[in-house]
Amino acid sequence: MLKSFLTKLRRFFLSEIIENQSKLIEAIGNQIINLAENQSKIIEAIENQSKLIEIIENGSIKLIENQSHSIKDQSVFFENLLKQIECQTGRIEYQSEQLENLSRHTENQTSKIVYQTEQLENLSRHTENQTSKIVYQTEHIENQSKHLENQTSKIVYQTEHIENQSKHLENQTSKIVYQTEHIENQSKHLEYQTSKIVYQTEHIENQSKHLEYQTSKIVYQTEQLENQLKHIANITIKIDNLNQEVNELKVFLGLLNYNSAQQIKNHEKEDETDENKTLHEKSKDLMAFHLIDNIKIRFDFSQEAYQKALSVFDLLTPMDVLGKRKVRLGSEFDGGYITIEPETRQEKDGIAYSFGISTYDPWSLEMVERGYNVFQYDGTIENGPYNHPMIHFFKYMITGSSRLKKNEKNIRQILKDNNHYDKNIMVNIDIEGGEWDLFESITNEEIMHFEQIIVEFHGFLPSDDKITKKMEILKKINETHQCIHIHANNGACPNLATILLGFRQFPFLIEATYLRKDPSYEFVECLDEFPGNLDSPNGPFLPDMYLGFFNKPQKRTDTIDENI
Repeated sequence: MLKSFLTKLRRFFLSEIIENQSKLIEAIGNQIINLAENQSKIIEAIENQSKLIEIIENGSIKLIENQSHSIKDQSVFFENLLKQIECQTGRIEYQSEQLENLSRHTENQTSKIVYQTEQLENLSRHTENQTSKIVYQTEHIENQSKHLENQTSKIVYQTEHIENQSKHLENQTSKIVYQTEHIENQSKHLEYQTSKIVYQTEHIENQSKHLEYQTSKIVYQTEQLENQLKHIANITIKIDNLNQEVNELKVFLGLLNYNSAQQIKNHEKEDETDENKTLHEKSKDLMAFHLIDNIKIRFDFSQEAYQKALSVFDLLTPMDVLGKRKVRLGSEFDGGYITIEPETRQEKDGIAYSFGISTYDPWSLEMVERGYNVFQYDGTIENGPYNHPMIHFFKYMITGSSRLKKNEKNIRQILKDNNHYDKNIMVNIDIEGGEWDLFESITNEEIMHFEQIIVEFHGFLPSDDKITKKMEILKKINETHQCIHIHANNGACPNLATILLGFRQFPFLIEATYLRKDPSYEFVECLDEFPGNLDSPNGPFLPDMYLGFFNKPQKRTDTIDENI
């Protein structure tokens, strides 16, 4: 690029010099032409004067010859004419001198032209010298340009080298970050493995205890079986003609004869040794007590009812949450619920809903102590039972309908009213059967706002036409949440319970706790027996209902009356 620029510059200077020389030559030529024209004019004037002189001389001769007689008269004329001739001669001499001067001037101009030509030649040689210098300088500039290009290429190479080193450093940094994250992940994995080992250790201990319990139970059942075999051998002749229904009736009559009526009616007056009875024994005592007192109990020994009940229990099978602890919140009896321990909110910004509180809601008070603002909804009372700045009461019934009456609210409206779309909400639902419509209408987007859901399900009857629909609703809840605890409410049981094939109880009311299926939670098989250590009967004067082991299929056919 520089070379082309210098070439253009050289051409520009040469064109300027040549143009100036052309103008100078043209000016000199014009002067020479002017001098030649002036010289030709002078020569023409001299020739005219010479002709005039010849004409005068010829006229004078003729005049002398023809008019000799008037010579005298015209002598004066001739004298004047001679004077004129002399004047003309002087003029001619003057013009000759002018011509000589012009000739000298022409010589001077010619010498000037020669000098200017020499100057032009010198200028041409100077131009050539300058051109050669420019060429030399151009070559020098080109060399400098090449050197500059070499330096630039070196700088580019060094820059690329620095960039490569920078990329290498970034790669090393990313490797270090990756290794750090890998170490952190390994640390977390190690913690997880440690917690898993601790959990497995506890699980092994529980299994060991359970195995001991099963062993003792098997020994006891073996003894009972031997007694039953002896009993069967004694009555075989009497029952040869009876069908299967009569055999079941005999088993039921054996249940009625389990204890004397007087001993069962005095159940509440038993001494402190009665506290050592197992859940099985208490449940048997309670069942016998109600049977003997002729309280209404539903009996359904059909295979269909039994299968429906098992399907409901399958949908409510609880799971443990790895690394999370269960706690009881609320009352010791009715009004107390088992949940994953909620985080204590020091900023008091937690959100909890309580639907269906009546005049007693100890769960809300405990949530307030943990830093939660509680929003209570109940359309059956005028005012909330507590006056606390973090408890907000609303006199509305909770419904699943989209067509709200004046005193009704649904989940969508409640979330909108309180602007709780981005909250992790805990909710406690006890709305006397309205929970089925609520969960049927709720969308997955709405239910995902609730981290933990505590709900009391009403109306579990195998003979109910709606039992299939209720199982579909339980399946819908299981899509987003996992059941982590289950408890039978004995407030309406066992007088509203259904006794199934094998004398297993199917509760009318079931309290269930759900946890949202977040990636941060790991659900594992629960091997606990229900009710557990944290459970208490809703009715304090009646024993808890026994539900057994949900993750032990062989337990599904066990009954609370299997030892009778």
